[in-house]
Amino acid sequence: MDTFKQLLKPILVERIVESPAHVKVGQFLKATVEEYGFSTEWDIFTDKTPMGPKVFRNLIATYDPLIPRRLVLACHYDSKIIPGKRFIAATDSAVPCAMLLDLARTLGPLLHQRTNNHITLQLIFLDGEEAFVDWSPTDSIYGARHLADLWTKKWYPSTDGSSFDLSKEIDRIDVFMLLDLLGTRNPRITSTYGHGTTELFQELPKIENISMAPGQG
Repeated sequence: MDTFKQLLKPILVERIVESPAHVKVGQFLKATVEEYGFSTEWDIFTDKTPMGPKVFRNLIATYDPLIPRRLVLACHYDSKIIPGKRFIAATDSAVPCAMLLDLARTLGPLLHQRTNNHITLQLIFLDGEEAFVDWSPTDSIYGARHLADLWTKKWYPSTDGSSFDLSKEIDRIDVFMLLDLLGTRNPRITSTYGHGTTELFQELPKIENISMAPGQG
């Protein structure tokens, strides 16, 4: 827990898009995941907002980026503007950011030892999730919309040694899990029916029980 708090502390600041603190948090996230063995890249772009053009910075961290398929864990690292208030946004989403960093720390050595070389872990720290004025299709999730559009258009060449195929970058994702609004005491997390996630959701308590077993901590 002490390590987790150390990872969380630098993120517990206002993270308004383009602010010095926001940029500093992004740099901290990048340096930390690189320390744990992940390769990183920025998806930097400018988009129109109700407050004028803004520069957004998605951070993508991949353990062994040459591996063709991905298990993606994602969160956003910007914080909402609340006029007249200093909004730290601990659960939305400083804590999820720290959770991903802690996962990178604990899973990095295990990923190095894995025997399945067809799938790897990718962590995405999305920017511009919050609306600048009012939530709408055009004033929200700037980073997620941009990255999805980029990866839908980007081709990825793949080969198994005997054949060669072209697929879209977004199709490399086997599972995408978004961590958001986490950090309160005793949260109740339920499955989202109708999105094909029931079987995956049922695996989570199994994984939790295994990780809490004696000798696994």
